[in-house]
Amino acid sequence: MPLKTVSMKWRVVSVIGGTIAAATAAALTTAFGEAYIAALDMLFVNNNGEPPTSEEVAEAFKKKYSQLAIIK
Repeated sequence: MPLKTVSMKWRVVSVIGGTIAAATAAALTTAFGEAYIAALDMLFVNNNGEPPTSEEVAEAFKKKYSQLAIIK
């Protein structure tokens, strides 16, 4: 097999790997963002517009992310 053909195949594999990595990163970023926004929304409503503590945010985020991860 000519060297040029092998080199081209590795480039294709590299592009495919990069595409998979990008799609995975986008999905994770979206899931984290949705969970964070949902948690903050719920906390502000429950606290009558008062900012939540960092502990409340962390706990609510964990719960919301778990719910989103199970649903999707």
